[in-house]
Amino acid sequence: KLLKQSTPQADAIIQNMLALEIAKEFDLKCVQGDGTLNTITGIINTTGIGNIEYSNGGSRSEERRVGKDEGSGRFILEDGVMNGRQVVVSTNVPAGTIIVGSWQQFVTVTWGVLEILVDPYGANLATGDVSIRAILDVDAGVRHPEAFATLTEAAV
Repeated sequence: KLLKQSTPQADAIIQNMLALEIAKEFDLKCVQGDGTLNTITGIINTTGIGNIEYSNGGSRSEERRVGKDEGSGRFILEDGVMNGRQVVVSTNVPAGTIIVGSWQQFVTVTWGVLEILVDPYGANLATGDVSIRAILDVDAGVRHPEAFATLTEAAV
């Protein structure tokens, strides 16, 4: 029913919703993509990246409680910074995993812009449903695998 509203605000709401869903899927593929069927090979599945196992519950929430040193009152992860580097959080990174790297070595490329197409033949006349497609031609990949590593929590 939102589509039936002829206001620009209704169109903008739908466009923003579609763009957000594409952004979430792109983030997921950049992190965990397996490279099959013409999809992106994500960082954690890229051959040649390092992998370091850690133990003792080193999750992000734990690092906000672990002190840098005795009595400093400072923490390993503080104000979005760890070891002098900006920390970015994504729910698409598997639990117990941290990705570290030189992010200039992760390349993304887009061809064109986000296309939003209404399929007049996909409509269900009885219900008034409309078929809409959002398409973004994009690719991404690790330029130098040695610039990345995953820190994974050891199985106990």
